Amino acid sequence: MDAPEYFQFCFSAARRRSIVAALTGFKNSLLAVILLTGCKSASLSSCVSPCVTGRVVAADGGQPLTDARIRRVNPGASQAEEPAKGGQLMAQSPSVYTDQQGNFTLGAEMALMPPFIHRDWYSVTLSIEHDGYLPLQTNFTTINVNGRTPEGAPMVTAGDIRLKTAHH
Repeated sequence: MDAPEYFQFCFSAARRRSIVAALTGFKNSLLAVILLTGCKSASLSSCVSPCVTGRVVAADGGQPLTDARIRRVNPGASQAEEPAKGGQLMAQSPSVYTDQQGNFTLGAEMALMPPFIHRDWYSVTLSIEHDGYLPLQTNFTTINVNGRTPEGAPMVTAGDIRLKTAHH
């Protein structure tokens, strides 16, 4: 016996009409909830690291440093670690380089998340390197957010980051 026959066999005509009316009411209520909450779909991505902008300058004189490398790192990562290999290279955050005026923008990082689960970032550690200067790591937290990108990601304006000359 398939489902429609079972449905007719187990319930009287009046009960079947009552069940159909209840299901129709539920369907209409669900449709109303969807329409009232708007047509915006839930985002499948969440910001796990903010957009960071700033300028890298020499500590002794303040002149802008062109082609300084900026990247996200794990806090406390040693500068003398063995070079990354294989999958480690794929997992590394991309680097950006400063322009002629020492300016840089490191875009926000997004991660795919299940709907309705929101994972936020709390701090980000940047590594700044330039030939002839000591490498620097600096941290920014959610308290440093001072704006949003046009896409809505949090933005940190780091200001001037000063690198000290390496003494050979």
